[in-house]
Amino acid sequence: MNKSRLGNAYFKKNVIILGMFILYFPLCVVISMLLFEIINIVDPGAYYRYATEGKYSEDVFFSPEIDAKTKIGNTITKTFIVMEKDLPDNTQAIFDELLTEEISFLTQLKENRAYMDYLVDSNLTLEELITYMKSISNLSNEILNGSFYFSAVIIFIIVYILFRFRLELYWLAGILYVFSILDGFTSGIFSNIFYNPMRWASMMMGQEYTLNQYNMYIEFLPKIKEAFLTFIIFDTVGQIYREKWEKKR
Repeated sequence: MNKSRLGNAYFKKNVIILGMFILYFPLCVVISMLLFEIINIVDPGAYYRYATEGKYSEDVFFSPEIDAKTKIGNTITKTFIVMEKDLPDNTQAIFDELLTEEISFLTQLKENRAYMDYLVDSNLTLEELITYMKSISNLSNEILNGSFYFSAVIIFIIVYILFRFRLELYWLAGILYVFSILDGFTSGIFSNIFYNPMRWASMMMGQEYTLNQYNMYIEFLPKIKEAFLTFIIFDTVGQIYREKWEKKR
């Protein structure tokens, strides 16, 4: 009878963990969208400060006012014609395509004397322009990194409050920290010993598994580690208040 109960409890916990794992990635997408909306409402200038390393709170390279004076938009369109590519309708995608053909883009840019004069008059350089474009093209990834972390914190709090998974979360956090510390002390050698086992497992399931995919998963772990640390801090503070309340009782 006890074995049956333990088996049912174990099965129930596995189902809950699987459900939270399935919920995690859709939650990341929703959180990313919310973060974009919050920034747009509170202060869109945050994007430009991020892309210019805190120097400017407005678009000093591609704003409509600058385009009206320099026709930089026509230069970008001409560059895509030279590259024989369609012009994307998303700024990040436009910058990403231009950066893949950086030499061609800079060649077209230098032919736009009005824009080059604007850069000189504004004490701006082509290096700052390229850095700005790289930052904007990577903006979604930066926001997504934040959503990976914040979504994990939400998931941990949900399983703790609703399902009382406290000890399990501490064990998972401990295992992840041991893995992370060993990997850090060995300059990444420790994590790489798991590459072949994971590749073999993927091959057995009929899926292709590359080194780039593995590196992406390894780079993803620090976000989860920080989420565990955040949960532990909240739990510790909550435990202190619970103990104080118990003493008052």
